[in-house]
Amino acid sequence: MNTKSLIPNSRPQGRPAECWRVAVTLGVLAIVAAVGAEELKPVPPKERDLGKLDLEELGQIKVTTVSRSEATVQDSPAAVYVITQEDSRRSGVTSIPEALRLAPGVNVARIDSHRWAIGVRGFNQEFSNKLLVMMDGRAVYSPLFSGVRWDQQDTALEDIERIEVVRGPTAALWGANAANGVINIITKNAKDTQGTLISGGWGTEEQGFGTVRYGGKLADDVFYRLYAKGQAQGDTKFPNGTTSEDSWSQVCGGFRVDGERAGETRFTVQGDLGAGEPRELFVPFGTTNIVGDTIKHVTANLLGRWTRILGADSDFTVQTYFDHTERRVFTQRERLETFDVDLQHRVPLGERHALTWGGGYRLTLDDVVFAAPLSFDARHRSIHLGRLFVRDDITLFPERLTLTLGSQFEYYSFSGADYQPTARLKWTPTDRQTVWTSVSRALRTPSRADEDLRITTPAGKTTFSPNRNLDPEEVLSYELGYRAQLHERFSFDLAVFYSDYRRLRSVETIAPGVTMRDQKINGETYGGEVSVTWRPTAWWRLQGSYSHLETQLHNAVGGNDANSVLRDEGRNPKHQATVQSSWDLSRAVNFDAVLRYVDRLDSVAGSLDIPAYLQLDLRLAWRPSRNLELALTGQNLLDRRHSEFLPGAFGTLGQPREIQRGVYGKVTWRF
Repeated sequence: MNTKSLIPNSRPQGRPAECWRVAVTLGVLAIVAAVGAEELKPVPPKERDLGKLDLEELGQIKVTTVSRSEATVQDSPAAVYVITQEDSRRSGVTSIPEALRLAPGVNVARIDSHRWAIGVRGFNQEFSNKLLVMMDGRAVYSPLFSGVRWDQQDTALEDIERIEVVRGPTAALWGANAANGVINIITKNAKDTQGTLISGGWGTEEQGFGTVRYGGKLADDVFYRLYAKGQAQGDTKFPNGTTSEDSWSQVCGGFRVDGERAGETRFTVQGDLGAGEPRELFVPFGTTNIVGDTIKHVTANLLGRWTRILGADSDFTVQTYFDHTERRVFTQRERLETFDVDLQHRVPLGERHALTWGGGYRLTLDDVVFAAPLSFDARHRSIHLGRLFVRDDITLFPERLTLTLGSQFEYYSFSGADYQPTARLKWTPTDRQTVWTSVSRALRTPSRADEDLRITTPAGKTTFSPNRNLDPEEVLSYELGYRAQLHERFSFDLAVFYSDYRRLRSVETIAPGVTMRDQKINGETYGGEVSVTWRPTAWWRLQGSYSHLETQLHNAVGGNDANSVLRDEGRNPKHQATVQSSWDLSRAVNFDAVLRYVDRLDSVAGSLDIPAYLQLDLRLAWRPSRNLELALTGQNLLDRRHSEFLPGAFGTLGQPREIQRGVYGKVTWRF
């Protein structure tokens, strides 16, 4: 490894290979634009099919995460936002984390080339421990460090039907660690992905990516698809302009089979296999040496789901999955294997009650090997999670007022038994207006690192001690929301909240030079999010959102961890705003722009503050035929590069990385 690139006065290296990629891309798009110039006349409104978009703006998009059954956004008593396939395609994103930037109340900060910090309503960090993330109902939240390794979560973006983002506690249905929200990534039914799709591209930062997918039919009502995907990402930069040597590459593939019999039973079987090799620079604990290595990770999962339709408003579902993840760097190794089974029964009780109940069991087996001075007291642990939930939607006044009561009851290996209730009230004064309010209690359970992580000196002295007596973190949250279609071309969604946190994690000094994980921080967060959709004309749609967050943390009686208080308060932007413009220049040409503002972040010492930044992404796409699309996307166009988050992962360099301006071209062909 070339360590000279880390010297502050070293000259940044050029990238001639990237220059010719950009030149070729621009040349191709210039030819495309010339050939299709005659199609740049706007299409008259009467020739456009606005039915689909009008339906979305009316809040009729279907969601399942809010109630564990299908409902519309307009009818959901929660702060829910849906990122559709069209939103993702037209914004030009190339990864799931980048797509999540479109949702209000979600802070997405890129740490380096392959790591992201993603949080909802505060407490953002690389392992955001109060946010539950699922892919088709499979939890990807890791009990090892309490969070999600986003560089291991991937699938073909063209196969994602929608991403449902629920802000606020949803633990009454989905269990612990859904304390601040849930992100559910839902892929398309195999029936909707028939035929062949080939897409690929290259650019300055997106150095190469491609997807191949094929969908077919096994029987009259049984469909399947196969896919394979690969990508390579270039290095980010340090503030002095030198390369951070964190490029990465990844491949994945998988299948899905969906079937239905006589409208009475439905089944899904799907699986994925992936591997990646991100690079990273480290400073090993106890040294000042800079070393580099390639992180190697492997993921595999298999999921099955069976649903029996019992009536118009009644069904029974069984889901089970197996998940394997493995990650290696230097002499460190993490391996987790998870088996999960979940049962759900939905049944009406009389004319006023709609009952949903169920339960499940999850077993996680891990094998953790860390290099000194980090270690885990136990190399192997078996983590058990048993759960039972119930939800009752009570109609107080038909089609106008509904009360929802529910709770999750859990037993977890690290924290024992507990409950997480919610009460929600929904009022629909008109068919186009919804007012809702809720109060919910949710928990964040201890992680394996909380329980077992130890740091020792070369002489064998413990400087950080584990704690086997931790209770879950607790939040009591109050929410109020208003959602309306104020005009046939204008919709509005507002949510405000206040959350009271107790027993947050802290690092307490218990002896000179010795600290221990404890829970002596309390605090409050409050704020709100608003999103609007406006169609000024038949061929132009504008979407905007604004989020405000205030975080106030303080040590409880006997607590002395001032650093965690300042750090957790400062890592969340107070203000975020996004405007997305989707403009149909013609039947064949689209022009899209996403303008985003993110407020500053504060570090503990104040020396590594992340300035506020304004980001602009532009996308121009042309469809010369129904099955072919050519697109050119520019990202981070307002500055050469900028930082988005504070460093702080174990052993990585204590300098922020800077995300660079990039341009890439993409071709998508369906047949």
